[in-house]
Amino acid sequence: LSSQFNPDGYRLATGSDDHTVRIWDLRRRCADYTLPAHSSLISDLRFLNEEILGTCAFDGTLSLWNCRDFKPLRTVAAHDGKTMSIDFFSSSSSSFSVVSAGFDRTLKLWTSSSTSKSI
Repeated sequence: LSSQFNPDGYRLATGSDDHTVRIWDLRRRCADYTLPAHSSLISDLRFLNEEILGTCAFDGTLSLWNCRDFKPLRTVAAHDGKTMSIDFFSSSSSSFSVVSAGFDRTLKLWTSSSTSKSI
């Protein structure tokens, strides 16, 4: 139910109600990867850059994926109930923050360089 182009311009990520994320190679017009990403509907996904993909789902979690091999980097229980949206903010090449919005009416900020909630 969500999609976004990778900044490299050659791949497209799509999230679905079958609990998977598919990574499409636009040059070959086929799916290269099918990620068993979550245990519920994928509500949103975003690329931080060419190397990291973030996904979230109705199972209340958010996950980060390595875009080289699409192996999971981290999964966190983000919200009580459905996680509706995810986005990134990067202030430098070595650190970034993730914001998530939940059906529990909360926004949560997660940082890669550690504060109260780290990923």
